[in-house]
Amino acid sequence: MGAVEKWFTTHKPDQETVQLMLEKLAVLAQSEQWRKDGGSFIPAPMTWLNQKRWKDEIVTGVPQLTNRPSAPPPRTDPIARGQWKQVYGDPKKYGFD
Repeated sequence: MGAVEKWFTTHKPDQETVQLMLEKLAVLAQSEQWRKDGGSFIPAPMTWLNQKRWKDEIVTGVPQLTNRPSAPPPRTDPIARGQWKQVYGDPKKYGFD
């Protein structure tokens, strides 16, 4: 017996709950989140069941921020620019190899 089958045997959801699960799965299967990157954001079946994700509210039409930069600004600190050694000296002095 597989884990999902065992979950259903143990929890014995009523017909109304099963119907709700199926309806939610049908909607989520078409959602951008579940379709993004080849479905890499689809939760594992047992996670979905154990967390009762069929009860989650589906948020649609969330406005996207249009004025945010496409990439964060470049960091200017010496460590981010790879200049640690020039600023602090030999890393071995601090116990780093």
